[in-house]
Amino acid sequence: MAEQIGSYGRLDKDGVSGSRFNIRTPSKGLQIGPVNLSGQYARQERKSTPQALGMPEEFLQFMRERGSPLAEQEEKFSTWNVGISAQLPGGVLPPFMEKVLRPESFNAKYGRSQFEATNPYGQRFEGSDRQRAIGGQGRVLEGLFGESAPSVGLQYEEPNRQESIISGKITIPF
Repeated sequence: MAEQIGSYGRLDKDGVSGSRFNIRTPSKGLQIGPVNLSGQYARQERKSTPQALGMPEEFLQFMRERGSPLAEQEEKFSTWNVGISAQLPGGVLPPFMEKVLRPESFNAKYGRSQFEATNPYGQRFEGSDRQRAIGGQGRVLEGLFGESAPSVGLQYEEPNRQESIISGKITIPF
């Protein structure tokens, strides 16, 4: 089964028009040696007439008579993100350091989104957000425990400007 990595569509029906475009890497990313790259971009635009928004014709006539004709509602949204992760071979750090902490993998991700809208009354709204994350995994005290060394992982994420998440794990083989 082929995986869809992009699409484009247009809409023009009953007073609503717009377009939608998105493209992304395959779900497992693009593997280049020990490095995995991922990314995504999407854009959407939409315009709706006051009638398509459900405003009755009597109200539209009333607004025209007052000298305040209503316009189309317009919305624009875009988002993108990029990520990188890598499996690290041994020997990244000097041997005496790898006996204490041997890094195995790391990851980083960054993205942004933007939104603009104008309602039928001419009021404009804007907003943007960002997301970012960084983390890694490794083995600790490999010089002392050998193959039975515990694995540790730490991840820091900010899915938006208001939230932050720190998570960790320790795996001890028995």
